[in-house]
Amino acid sequence: ILHFTLPGYQAGVLVRMFSARNIMLSSGSACESESRDPSRILTALKYSRSDAFSGLRLSFGAENTLEEAQIFLHELKEVIASY
Repeated sequence: ILHFTLPGYQAGVLVRMFSARNIMLSSGSACESESRDPSRILTALKYSRSDAFSGLRLSFGAENTLEEAQIFLHELKEVIASY
């Protein structure tokens, strides 16, 4: 599991943008992904409220390929550019 933040970007919007590109990821932690509050974990780590809303969670498994990771990185650039 890779959890990262993109400060200045709303994770919920990014999740929908990735979903439209057939890339599934989530915002926040598994138990709080649909919460109206920022991630408790990120706020406990002293992230600002707005940065705590920018966390994304991407899961990889043994069946994932290097090509899929490269596709994600390409699409990440595209999503950020069109945000």
